[in-house]
Amino acid sequence: MQDIVGELYETAAVMPKRNAYQFGAVLFHYDAKQKELHSKRKQTQSMEERCGLYKQENTELKQQIKQLSQQQTDMCQTAESVRLLKKQVDALQRELEEKEAEYLEFRENAAVKEDSYRKSSGIIQFYREQYETAAGFPTDKNDFCKWIVSSFSDELTVAPRAESEMKKYSGALDLVSLCDGLVFLDAYAKYRRREISEEMLGLYAMRGNWDVQNCGKEAIKLRRTDYTVTVGKKQYTLDLHIKRGTQSEELIRIYFCWDPDTKKIIIGSMPEHLATVKNGT
Repeated sequence: MQDIVGELYETAAVMPKRNAYQFGAVLFHYDAKQKELHSKRKQTQSMEERCGLYKQENTELKQQIKQLSQQQTDMCQTAESVRLLKKQVDALQRELEEKEAEYLEFRENAAVKEDSYRKSSGIIQFYREQYETAAGFPTDKNDFCKWIVSSFSDELTVAPRAESEMKKYSGALDLVSLCDGLVFLDAYAKYRRREISEEMLGLYAMRGNWDVQNCGKEAIKLRRTDYTVTVGKKQYTLDLHIKRGTQSEELIRIYFCWDPDTKKIIIGSMPEHLATVKNGT
């Protein structure tokens, strides 16, 4: 019984005022007492009793007016509380959006810094490897082709003609720059194989300002013998080259082509300038 009473009390506590409720066969109405007084007033013949009933009904009505006023006041207070709470929620939502924006900006900045650090680390590692490679550069031109075979045989093939030209060459030669050019060509072969990115290839090109250029079509057509080499039983046309220097300075020219079958670079002539349309040498 105590549990039932507790449940009824909790139910009644949350019921909106001035509503009708039915419990079994009994109907509860907010103005039940007023209706009872109104009914008694019609049934009695005594003026004195009627006046008393009028007074009671008047008192009941005043009580209901007081309750309605209080209910309206509560509703206004509730509305004000809701308005203030909504204002706080809106402020918190704006603050949350600002914090989320700050967090996204922080993540973006962190990602940029992380990427920058990664790239910087990669560049540092790249130059360390380049210094180690440069430490092994040959100092004698007669050892140059052997160095290519021992260091870059997976990417570069030196044609017999290029070896012969290096042995016979007697002019001034910047051997370090020539070695650097071969390092770049090794990277270019890896780039053609899609083993390194264009950005990484740019690092290899930066130090010597290397750039792969096409040989002139007219020169190849007119001087076909000069631009053709044989490796094994296969002939290759040297349609690409890299260069450094001008005719008034020490020249470095490396003529080569890309072999799509072996996916290697065929070096056919170096270090001198091949014939052009205007000049035979």
